[in-house]
Amino acid sequence: MDSDVAKSTKYSVYAAAGVYGKPILITPLIQSEINDLNKLDLDDGIYENIKPAVKAANRATLEVWALDKIADKIKEKIK
Repeated sequence: MDSDVAKSTKYSVYAAAGVYGKPILITPLIQSEINDLNKLDLDDGIYENIKPAVKAANRATLEVWALDKIADKIKEKIK
């Protein structure tokens, strides 16, 4: 997949990098769950689309924010 364009289906990421910026994927997972994404059983129907979306975002070098890190990340961005 080209790093300028990330595409996947259902609740996922579509990004075209350029002068207007790059999107950020905000997940309902906490940081420890994102770190251990391959060990989690997210195929229970509720979170089944999150795992592929996070993987697509990582492949496209997009930022992935965990639910427990949103406030810190926003503070970083506005500094």
